[in-house]
Amino acid sequence: DLLRMTGRWPLLLALVNRAIRRAVRDGASEADAAREVIARLQRGGPTALDLASAGDRSVAVQATMEVGLNRLDQDHIDRCLELSIFSEDAEIPLRILEPYWRATGQLTPTDVVHTCEALADLSLLSFHQGSSAAVRLHDVIRVYLRGRCGPERLVALNRAFLDSMKASTKSGATEPDGQTPWWSLPTDFEYVWRFLAYHLAEAQLPGELTKVVSDLRFVAAKLQLFGPVAVEADLVLGSGPVARELLWGLQRSSH
Repeated sequence: DLLRMTGRWPLLLALVNRAIRRAVRDGASEADAAREVIARLQRGGPTALDLASAGDRSVAVQATMEVGLNRLDQDHIDRCLELSIFSEDAEIPLRILEPYWRATGQLTPTDVVHTCEALADLSLLSFHQGSSAAVRLHDVIRVYLRGRCGPERLVALNRAFLDSMKASTKSGATEPDGQTPWWSLPTDFEYVWRFLAYHLAEAQLPGELTKVVSDLRFVAAKLQLFGPVAVEADLVLGSGPVARELLWGLQRSSH
């Protein structure tokens, strides 16, 4: 029944498998845990998944995600939803998550690791530890989490993320005009350098976005780190004559 209801889709099978294992750890028998998952999927999803049908896939992902999230407390669910702000297919370093989750949930670095382990245990994300510890969301799970958050919460979470990153700029200070000196971010904050413009756009801060991508200190630093294509992508998100002129000049001279 579970194979049929998941369409043998590895992602959904992994989510179902981890939900059953978690239930067994909590004292249920394997058969009872499987029957509980089947009952939940029957209530929330199609009886047989047609992978060619976008509607079936969407309903099945939602139903299967609910099975996994049902085994978490509200704090873990909130942390999971907060991951939906990150860029698609991006690896999210724990050193970036730590200040973000400290701001949203008062988590310590140890708490962050334990939370990532709990979410990975349910196959809600992939997690690798070590000197470059990071997590990654499957794009299907990210889409589901973004839908569950809704537009207003996504804006608020992106703003919370940006606020949590400001302390890593030059002394956490602001420019005379009140802007954050994003150009002074440590160069090893690679994720933030790559996706700062994306998060400013998602936070609906068009004025700050345009100022950042038009700031020659930021442009010069990012050119050195990632080359012209990354800077062009930022400038496309900006607006105003300076951003347009920079984009035009960069496109003509990027070679």
